[in-house]
Amino acid sequence: MQFPAFRNMKFSHKLFLSYLVASILPILILGVYSYSQIKSYSTEKTLQGLNGTATEMASNLNYKIEKYNNLINYIVFNTKIQQAFSNNYQDLQALITDMGDYIYPFFSSITQMNDDIKQITVYSKTDMPEYNNWIRSFEHIENADWIVDAEKSVTTKWMYTDELLFAARKLKNIYTDEDLGMLYLNVDYNVIFNSEGNAIMEDMGMVVVDKTGNPIFRSPDKQEGKEILPLELLGTIQDGMVNDKGKSWLIMKKAIPSPDWTLYYYIPMTSVTSKSGQILRTTIAIILVCFILVMALISLLSRTIVRRIVFLNRKINLVEEGKLDLVITSESND
Repeated sequence: MQFPAFRNMKFSHKLFLSYLVASILPILILGVYSYSQIKSYSTEKTLQGLNGTATEMASNLNYKIEKYNNLINYIVFNTKIQQAFSNNYQDLQALITDMGDYIYPFFSSITQMNDDIKQITVYSKTDMPEYNNWIRSFEHIENADWIVDAEKSVTTKWMYTDELLFAARKLKNIYTDEDLGMLYLNVDYNVIFNSEGNAIMEDMGMVVVDKTGNPIFRSPDKQEGKEILPLELLGTIQDGMVNDKGKSWLIMKKAIPSPDWTLYYYIPMTSVTSKSGQILRTTIAIILVCFILVMALISLLSRTIVRRIVFLNRKINLVEEGKLDLVITSESND
């Protein structure tokens, strides 16, 4: 391949340019490679951090829900409760005795010891009379939107609707399998999610959804202009990176078994790359310093090499002019 411009350059310029290309290319390649490796490492470390935080948050939420599940199991499998709701109470005195000696103290102690429980009610399908807010007729909820799903479930069903977080579980006689009613437990939403929400760093986000994709919790936007993860992407997301309309997020997905929820913990890719910006600037600065040093060194070396060639060229020109008595000496061995 011929390069006329290069061929017609002075030898000193050719030498300078050759040294420059041969020296700067490895530096550039090394700089680009180093930056890409550091960026990849930064992404990997961010994913590890997301995974650890998401695992901890999912575990904490599951622990809180499990506490209420244990309380619900304690109620629905309590033999005294089952006997009371299975009893038709032909004897009014027996009803008054059970209410005063067990039902009232039982539910009263639960509400007093758990002030995060906003409502605890057994919606009875039997002839059990309504008492306070603890015992109500099933007719009050038979047309509720959530009752069908709760009736189909054989375990505790957690739901979030109308800004209420609650659990429902069928109360059945463990001996006769008679359907006695539905236990309803409404808990303080902020007690469940406040600690997790406050622990989220401003450039990150968290979404908790139920198995149908209905959002139960979404972290507040602590950072103005933060890229919010679209909810419609959640159904197809796996761990790693997700892209949508030119935007990217790193995300971790964790199951919360007890309520059958899924937690998504994410960070916009712009936040990850912005952290690499300082590394990029440092890399460019190092390349520029190396470039300046190489330029200075090449200039010095080229002048040193070319000076002797220029000296020899002058002597040859004198010989061409007929001065054949010139003596050319050199102290170098090359």
